[in-house]
Amino acid sequence: GCAAHGEIVDRIVAVVDGRVIVWSAAMAEANYRAFRNGEEPLRVLEGEALGEIVSQMIDQSLLEKEMDRSLFSPPLSSAPEARVEETAKRFPDREAYLKALARYGLSEAELKRRLELENVILLFVEDRLRPQAHIEPTEIETYYRETLLPQISKEGQGSTPALSEVSAGIEQVLVQKEINRLLDEWLAQL
Repeated sequence: GCAAHGEIVDRIVAVVDGRVIVWSAAMAEANYRAFRNGEEPLRVLEGEALGEIVSQMIDQSLLEKEMDRSLFSPPLSSAPEARVEETAKRFPDREAYLKALARYGLSEAELKRRLELENVILLFVEDRLRPQAHIEPTEIETYYRETLLPQISKEGQGSTPALSEVSAGIEQVLVQKEINRLLDEWLAQL
């Protein structure tokens, strides 16, 4: 008989609740992120970079599963058309935009799908965690004194704004940090 030679078509890099994540999907995700960040497309994905992308894909998969189990219903306005248009405006013309998408292995439909999924997940996380993100007035004052004022002084910006002028912005920064912390804890539990 003739000896058959095997050919590796793809390889499994993770399994999440029975859902397989293959190397080619991790590569596509890495190139999508490179496109969004204005970085060069990847040709090779291995080691720490592969581990980081797979970890993020696992987190996304866990959040998608939680979203499916929840009663969360994203608003109808979560369509990503505006974000697709905003992305396209980074390029001199439509032809350059489409060439860039192809260079990263993306189609416009795939970009739209990914942007829509990102948006829905962000809305889900916001809906789920924002009510738990409580910021005390003392935290705002501490951030103002220990972070904002030294930063303004270091950058040599002229006048120092009063706490009352910047407290709403500081509160938003602190709420977002708290949501990120809560998200990390939640993902660890999942």
